[in-house]
Amino acid sequence: MTHKPSTSLALCAAQPLPEGDAPEWVHLLPSASGTILTHDGRGPYRVTDPAAIITASLAETATLDEIIAAVEAMTGAKAKPEEDVALQSELGAILGVDGNRDALIAAARLAVSGKDTLIALQAQVTAQAAELKGIRDAANRRCAGGPHSRWSVHPRVGGEQSAA
Repeated sequence: MTHKPSTSLALCAAQPLPEGDAPEWVHLLPSASGTILTHDGRGPYRVTDPAAIITASLAETATLDEIIAAVEAMTGAKAKPEEDVALQSELGAILGVDGNRDALIAAARLAVSGKDTLIALQAQVTAQAAELKGIRDAANRRCAGGPHSRWSVHPRVGGEQSAA
């Protein structure tokens, strides 16, 4: 049995931590301008400012509004009022809180902190990406009706299908 040597090399550099207690976990990040390649199809991920990632992950709390703003900034999408109501209901079920928006925000502040903020953001973005992929795939299936089938306007905006 021949052992194949690894051809991957990781170079890491020490990064200053914000003042305060030592963290309970450690970031393993490539040095500035590094790239993280994965073997499972995700990525590549580029790290332009490791210190900013570390500082953000050690932050004490993130408000629900801050999380929503970050997701909107990353995806370029704005939530719709009817979706907000459904999301608030789902968030309430997850956090075990029934009630108004302030109760949800208070529960989210308790639940989302430090590294959990990054995990929550990643989960939110992943869910939105999956939803957008589903919408795109459905539109592609509708448009695949034949070579002469076209949308005059995107179907999500109320377009009509017509034969060319």
